[in-house]
Amino acid sequence: ANTVGEWGSWSPEVRVRTLALLDIAIDNIGENYIAFRWTRGGEDRGVTVDRYQVRVTGPDDWRYEDVVAASQVDGQGRITVRGLQPDRMYDVSLCAGYGDLEWGLWSTPQSFA
Repeated sequence: ANTVGEWGSWSPEVRVRTLALLDIAIDNIGENYIAFRWTRGGEDRGVTVDRYQVRVTGPDDWRYEDVVAASQVDGQGRITVRGLQPDRMYDVSLCAGYGDLEWGLWSTPQSFA
């Protein structure tokens, strides 16, 4: 606004589409570990992800959380979580980190046993 409280003209509208949620796919399961990858539906808009937050929950309120730098994702595009117990049911979810501590939404949890 100017000194008398008058506003200028509106700029033209720009239409934007937000990113789709990450979709987790279980890649490999052992007695004490899980390896998973993810995809994102929709078009690739060249958004840079520099880190991921991983959450695995299990029986008796067991919980694992970690932040993994994008550079730590293995050459096959997977994250591996170790220290799980045999023959237990777990859920894994993931969210992406962008820039200066800006976090995306959590993926839908993926169950595995």
